[in-house]
Amino acid sequence: MPEDGAGRDFLRDKDIFRITRDALDKGRTKQEVYDELSRRCDSKEYLAQIMSRVPEVETRAKCRAANKALGVLMNVACSLNLVLPLLCLIKGRDYRLRVLDPIVALMFFVLTFDVYRMNNDRIYAAIGVLSFMGILGATRLFQDQVLWGLANIFLFATIGGLSLHIGGRLRSDWAPAAPAEDDRKPGTQQT
Repeated sequence: MPEDGAGRDFLRDKDIFRITRDALDKGRTKQEVYDELSRRCDSKEYLAQIMSRVPEVETRAKCRAANKALGVLMNVACSLNLVLPLLCLIKGRDYRLRVLDPIVALMFFVLTFDVYRMNNDRIYAAIGVLSFMGILGATRLFQDQVLWGLANIFLFATIGGLSLHIGGRLRSDWAPAAPAEDDRKPGTQQT
């Protein structure tokens, strides 16, 4: 005798993201995708939670220009903060206190791919935190290079502001519609 739930697919988070995003790109609604996937998934609440994080097509289209600007600024910050340590090493300057710059730059490099895809709104919060870390790291530049420190602070502040703006706009308040239930008792009529 088959166990209860046998024949159901095991859907991971990224499978749900991919299926939902592909269906939305083809013009389907989240409710249609939810109804289809709920037959394949055990936890409907978890499915709805994951699907609500996938931004709608219209929202992605509205944020596309700001998102591209954010990606370009992240690439600039990544490039500059990977080059700066190399220049300091070449010139023989002490770089012990600036170890955070290459780490933030590499994290920006990794997150840039998710920014270009606009998968969900949670990556933008991580970018905001990394930007704050970059601002804190840039304050140490005031000892040697005031203009470079100001430019770095402005760059990280712009990245942080854009990421929080885009993340707030991509956040979805979608919830699945419950199937209509008939509250009437069988054999009675409501007037």
